[in-house]
Amino acid sequence: MASLIKAGDKHAFREFYNLYATKIFSFSRSYLKSKSEAEELVQVVFVKLWEGRNEIKEYLSIRSYLYKITVNHIYNILKRRHFQVDQTDADPFSEKHDNTTLDQIYYSNLKESIDNLIEQLPEQRKIIFKLSRFEGLSHEQIATKLQLSVRTVESQVYKAIKFLKENLKNDFL
Repeated sequence: MASLIKAGDKHAFREFYNLYATKIFSFSRSYLKSKSEAEELVQVVFVKLWEGRNEIKEYLSIRSYLYKITVNHIYNILKRRHFQVDQTDADPFSEKHDNTTLDQIYYSNLKESIDNLIEQLPEQRKIIFKLSRFEGLSHEQIATKLQLSVRTVESQVYKAIKFLKENLKNDFL
C-alpha cells in the first residue's frame, strides 16, 4: 500500500485513511483528552502524510510513519499546552507527567521501528542478532549453537547494528 500512496493513488490513500483514522483518533484522544483536538489532529496527520508521500520509505512500515507523524503532533500540542499554562496554576500536564507520557510514546514508536528493521535483516543475521541481543548469548555461545566461527558471529552482529543505526539515525538518534 505504501508504494501506491507514494505514487499518488488516492483510492489506496482513502483505504489507508479508513483503516487507521479511528485508531489515530483513539490514540490521540488518550493523550490529548480532547475530542475536538483529536479530531483535528487526525485531519492534520493525514494531510501531512499525503503531502509528504514522496518521503515514504517503502521498505519501512507506513503505519509506523503514520504514528511517528501523530506522536510528533501530540508532542507539539502538549508542549504548547505546557508553555501556555500559568506557572501559578495547577498544571494537569506537569513536566514529570508530560515527559513520562512522551517517553512512553517515543519508546513504543522506537521499539516498533526496530522490530520492523530487524525483520528486514537477512535470515542468518536476524537469528544471530536476536540470540545476541534478546537472549543474551555470547558470541562464542552463538557460534557453537549455530556451528559458525566466532568471527562470523561478530561480523553479523556488527552489520546488524550498523544497519539499525543507519536506518534509525534520521528518525530517532
